[in-house]
Amino acid sequence: MTAAPAAVLAVVLAVGVLLGAPAGPQDRDVQAASLSPPSAHAGARTRRCALPHRRTRRERARCARLTPRRAARTRETLADMLRPAAPGGRSSTPGPVTPPASPPPAPTPQRNVSVTTREFSLQLSRPVVDHGRVGVQLRNAGEDPHNLQIAPEDSPLDLAFSFPTLLSDESDRRFQDLAPGRYVLWCSLEGHEALGMHTTLDVR
Repeated sequence: MTAAPAAVLAVVLAVGVLLGAPAGPQDRDVQAASLSPPSAHAGARTRRCALPHRRTRRERARCARLTPRRAARTRETLADMLRPAAPGGRSSTPGPVTPPASPPPAPTPQRNVSVTTREFSLQLSRPVVDHGRVGVQLRNAGEDPHNLQIAPEDSPLDLAFSFPTLLSDESDRRFQDLAPGRYVLWCSLEGHEALGMHTTLDVR
């Protein structure tokens, strides 16, 4: 056998011996360190937190920071700090929406009045009506004939309108534009006004 093949054989045998040799104490330490999970320190810290009587002052402070309840409170505080505030310092969280109240309906104009005649009086269904086109209904509830005259109180000779004479149980209805003011109503048959057949109507 020549020198070169002998040298090659010696190298191969040496490599085989090294690969098959058992690991020493130092090699086992290195392998254990490389195979240990990265959370080994965290597990040890958790075990120390589970044993209060074995904690140091620094470990107790660190464990207090690790409690789930404290972590939850910290997250809630950070969420409140990051939530944008509404104008005026109020929370921006929208509350229940209240629909706007609808405006009250406009009052219906009161432009109708009924006048009932008897011996000897005039009775109005209402003392006040709204100005505009007013409807007046005359009904003779008495036994004698009666009529009706309507004129402004400050100018009784200027008739606004009038009703003809009605017999007992007759009625009539008429419409007339009346301006705001006070009006007088009376029966113009002889002696009837003096006996009490007169009244007033306010037009507003």
